[in-house]
Amino acid sequence: MAHSNGSTWRWTLIGGAVVLVLGLSVATLLRHDVLAPRGKEILWDDFGFALEDVSKVAEVGSAGEILRPAGQFVVVRLRTTNHAQRVDYDLASHVPILENAAGDHWAPDPAATSALRRELGVGAVSGIAAGEVDVSPFVFDLPLGVEPARVRITFGGEALQMLDLVLFGDRALAAELQR
Repeated sequence: MAHSNGSTWRWTLIGGAVVLVLGLSVATLLRHDVLAPRGKEILWDDFGFALEDVSKVAEVGSAGEILRPAGQFVVVRLRTTNHAQRVDYDLASHVPILENAAGDHWAPDPAATSALRRELGVGAVSGIAAGEVDVSPFVFDLPLGVEPARVRITFGGEALQMLDLVLFGDRALAAELQR
């Protein structure tokens, strides 16, 4: 006996709902929230991220190129480890985002980060070979009085970030200031 067009749609919707519920159930079992303390690594696939240190500085740069913040400079040194056996990692694939406890967030200040790199004699690195490690400084210009709470690693786009959150949980690096 042939199904009517309405019956086919109903079974399609029921099947889709079952697949969605099963998918979300599996995602719920797999996901876990992580707030890693300084030095502890969080993995995304074969690539690990850890905070080396977080500090406030009054200015960055060297003679003739001193930059001062609009608010306060917070420097984050991020260790990125390529655990892959054969694949290089493109450092442009991710951006560290600094957040306060309220969830407000800031991207690195490109000019201040470049000035600090030049001051430290650290050249720009575009990638990490398989099995290698990079430690890079990032400078954030936060409003006065804002205390950093965590660093999130973003891989581009709100949709991708939401999918990562749903499937794998809330993963961040604790950004306690060094006193």
